[in-house]
Amino acid sequence: MTTLCLDIGNTTTHLGVVQGVVSARENRIPTARLPEQLATTLQDYADATHLSFCSVVPLLNPSVTEATEAAGLRLFNPNPDTCPIPIDYPNPEEIGQDRLANAVAASAHARLPTIIIDMGTATTFDIVTEENGYEGGVIAAGLSLMREY
Repeated sequence: MTTLCLDIGNTTTHLGVVQGVVSARENRIPTARLPEQLATTLQDYADATHLSFCSVVPLLNPSVTEATEAAGLRLFNPNPDTCPIPIDYPNPEEIGQDRLANAVAASAHARLPTIIIDMGTATTFDIVTEENGYEGGVIAAGLSLMREY
């Protein structure tokens, strides 16, 4: 199975192909330009059979879903209903898709318990344990914003 993965952030969309546990052909697109570049991008990754995306820009989710279906790819989008690990958090629907994706990756590839630090436009710290899965975390300003202060 070859999966094209998109991490749609506030500023940048990171993408790459994952086959098994190996990632390749990584690229970045400014998130503001994703809607106009998505169809061409999907053609560039024509060997992919699946598309998995997480997004902190919910307004883009319908266009990603539509383009994925038009390209004939199987789609996966992490949320509390599709997350393959337990979630021990009072309001799971408030958890960002990017944070769930990180938790799933950590549970598959790291020794648990673990703390995940994701440094992008925002910096997030999340806890994943073997017993409870995703337990929550905190969001702080990203490095660029911290530098400005």
